[in-house]
Amino acid sequence: MLSPSERRAAYPQALSSQQAQRLQSTMLRNKYELYIISLYEMDKIIESAMKSGKKISEDLWKKVKWVAEKSANYYATSEDIITVTKIVGELGGIAAKVQIRNYKGKPHIIFKGNPELRKTLSKRVYKLKDARIVKLGLGRAPLINGIKEGGILTIYLVTAYRVLDYFLTDNMTLTQLVGTLATDIVKIGIATGLSIGAAMYATGAVLFSSFAIGPLIAVIIVGAATSYFLDKFDSDFHITKQVIEAIDNTVKSIHKNTNNLKRNVSRAIESEKRDALNFINRNFNHIIYQGEKILFREITKRIDNIFSMYPKL
Repeated sequence: MLSPSERRAAYPQALSSQQAQRLQSTMLRNKYELYIISLYEMDKIIESAMKSGKKISEDLWKKVKWVAEKSANYYATSEDIITVTKIVGELGGIAAKVQIRNYKGKPHIIFKGNPELRKTLSKRVYKLKDARIVKLGLGRAPLINGIKEGGILTIYLVTAYRVLDYFLTDNMTLTQLVGTLATDIVKIGIATGLSIGAAMYATGAVLFSSFAIGPLIAVIIVGAATSYFLDKFDSDFHITKQVIEAIDNTVKSIHKNTNNLKRNVSRAIESEKRDALNFINRNFNHIIYQGEKILFREITKRIDNIFSMYPKL
C-alpha cells in the first residue's frame, strides 16, 4: 500500500512560477518546424524557385519524381534521400533532415525546416501561404520531483491529401526528425489525429483546442498559412503560455475530482458505520439471546463428549 507521501507524488502538481519559467524555456529550446509536401506541390515549388533564379538540380529531381510516380509501392532509396536532401538544401534548407514516406499510397517529402527556410518558402512565388499549419505545444504537468518536459512542433502541410493522422502516428519518422519528443506527439496523434485533420479541412478559421492524456498536455492551433495567421498566432511564446494555462487547469480539475472522491468515500464509510450501529442497537436483545443459545449448545455438546468417555452404569 502506498504511503500518503507516495500517493501525493502520484498526482500532477501545480506549476510554481519558477517551474512555469523553466517549462517555457524548455519548450522554446525544443522547437521544430516540419514540412510535409506532396510530389506535385514539390514540383511546383521547384519550378517557382527556378523561375526566381535559384539553381536547382532539376534533372535529379525529375528522376526521383518519375520513379516515385510510376512505382506502385514506391520505397525511397538512400540515393533518393540524398538527392532530395540536396534539392531542399538548394531551396534554403541546408543540412535539413529529409524523409520520403508513402501516406495513403502517395509519396510525400518530409523535412525539418528552419526560420530561414520558412522565410524563403513564405515568399509569394512559392505559394506556401496555400499550406495548412498545425502547431502543437506540448508540456507535462509535473509530478513531485518529476521531470518537466515540453516542446513546440509546427507542421506545414503542402498537399491535397489528408495525411496528418498518418504522420502524427508515424513514430519512426517522427523519432528521426524530432527525437524524444516523438513519443508524446504519437500519443496526441492517436488521440486526436483524425479530429485535427477534419477540423483543418472543414473550416478556414483558426482552431484552438487543448487535450490532456495523463500528465501530458497539448495545446493545438490549426489554420491556413495566411499572413493573418502567421502574424497573429505564430508566436511560440504565445503557445507556451497556453500550455502552462492548460496544465494549471488540468491539475486543478484533477485535484478537485480527487477531493470530491475522497469526500464521497468518507461519507459512504460513515454511512455504513451508522447503519451497522443502528442494526446492533435495534437487535441487541435478539443478538444476546442468539449468543446465549449458541453458548448453551456448545457447553452441552462438550459435557456430552466428556461423559461419553466413561462407561454407562
